[in-house]
Amino acid sequence: MTDTVGNSAFDTLTATVNDTTAPTADAGINQTVDEDTDVDFDGSESTDNGAIDSYEWDFGDSANATGATPNHTFADPGTYDVVLTVTDGGGNADSDSLVVTVNDTTAPTADAGDNVSVTEGTAVEFNASGSTDNGVLDSYEWDFGDGANATNATETHSYDSTGTYTVTLNVTDAAGNVDSDTMTVTVTEESSSSSSSSSSSSSSSSSSGTTEETGDDAEVVVETASEGTTKRSDVAVTNIDTSRPVVIPLEPPAGDTETGGAETDDSGTAGDSSSSTDETVSVAQLSMNVRNGDDFSLDVTTYEASEDEATSERFQRETGARPAGYVVVGHTIHDDDIEDVTFTFNVRKRYFEETNTGPESVALYRDEQTQWRRLDASLVDESEMRYVFEATSPGLSRFSIGSTVPVFETTAADITETTVSVGEEVELSVDVANRGGAGGSHELDLLVDGERVAGQTVGLGAFENGTATLSYAFDEAGTYELAVGDRVVGSVTVEDPGETETAASVDDSTAGADGGETDGGAADGDETGDDGGNATGWTLAVVAVLLAAGLGIAYRRRERDE
Repeated sequence: MTDTVGNSAFDTLTATVNDTTAPTADAGINQTVDEDTDVDFDGSESTDNGAIDSYEWDFGDSANATGATPNHTFADPGTYDVVLTVTDGGGNADSDSLVVTVNDTTAPTADAGDNVSVTEGTAVEFNASGSTDNGVLDSYEWDFGDGANATNATETHSYDSTGTYTVTLNVTDAAGNVDSDTMTVTVTEESSSSSSSSSSSSSSSSSSGTTEETGDDAEVVVETASEGTTKRSDVAVTNIDTSRPVVIPLEPPAGDTETGGAETDDSGTAGDSSSSTDETVSVAQLSMNVRNGDDFSLDVTTYEASEDEATSERFQRETGARPAGYVVVGHTIHDDDIEDVTFTFNVRKRYFEETNTGPESVALYRDEQTQWRRLDASLVDESEMRYVFEATSPGLSRFSIGSTVPVFETTAADITETTVSVGEEVELSVDVANRGGAGGSHELDLLVDGERVAGQTVGLGAFENGTATLSYAFDEAGTYELAVGDRVVGSVTVEDPGETETAASVDDSTAGADGGETDGGAADGDETGDDGGNATGWTLAVVAVLLAAGLGIAYRRRERDE
């Protein structure tokens, strides 16, 4: 600014312009992939008037990632909305989304049921409810081997002629994946009296047969064969009185009678111990009301949960319960002719010790294809080795005996620093999930080269996720492998700070020696080197000056005296 006489003055100010312009997010185009395939995402086409500070991805399956170009694998088929959120340095944000369609490439597993033998004209019930898929089964197709076909999960068909028929079941899921299974129907001539076949596989470790009267005239014949922890009982029911429940007693579990003693054979002597099995679950008895007086047959198979990992994983994911074992009941009587099926089943006490649960957590679950239906179970008795339960089902199919327990899983673990000094703590961030339907606590163990060095207890509610931090300080230098439980996390290098300082001192000393030579060529470290040479030179100079001064004074005195 200048006044009228030419005097000037000036001042300054600072103007701060805030960034209020949001960036533009670009998540990319929609993608279609197969399940369990890596999908690459690219948000680098996102723009801003400045610089983008962060990228955050939500993959729509509870997984997340950061960065401009992450990748992700979708384990289950379906449609996922993937959202990208970008934020600039001014805190302005924008979001964009894309759709990932994950194709179902896993074929279903068809289960046509077990082979059956009937007399001509007898209705045979076919049940495909044991078929499974990672999604939903879309169609069932039966070929009964005599030119007849059907398209429902459960069908009834009768054969007019004797012979052996191969029945084929084709199941198709919603994605068009197909699987087939076959069974054999043996049709014999109708005889005047009912009988049961007692044949069993030559690989079975034991077999037995019993005949029981239920009601005034009903007769139940049970033939049981066991192989390891799998047991199958073939049941024939004749002379039925529909006014009374049909009670089907099955064999008690091997090696455990009502008093906990050894089993006895028909003669009252102890049975061969080689026939004993160690099954976790077994069915002691079935009881049901029937509306039709026609003869029918059942096949009751029990097996361990460990023998069917795919079903066990699905069961645990859908119910939050841990399976102890399975019971599959095939039947020739139609579902509409059955009601109030009461299961009396046993669970070995050791199972509760291993899972840290009690009998109050047990329930019977019925596989209804679209879901597992929970049926309450009551504790009615116990022996030395087992608890005895009862539960009522509206019908027959595949069942799981399970208990609601916390099921913990370490889903991720990361080391915050991979290089530390002796005495400095190493921290691990651990993600934990409770897949079970009950809350509980879980002990995380930090292992160093396979040995436990630290731990922490994590408490989570049902179906809850959490994060814990484990830490440990090393007292010796070296390289160590870290693991959380059986999950290997990585390695950490521990350095000795004393060794680092010594190395630095040696480097400094060497540098001083290299640059310390005198003009006279003194060797490194020589006392007459740079510092010593300078001191000697100064001393000689001072002496010379003093001598000169002394001579000058003496000369002037002599002139004066003259």
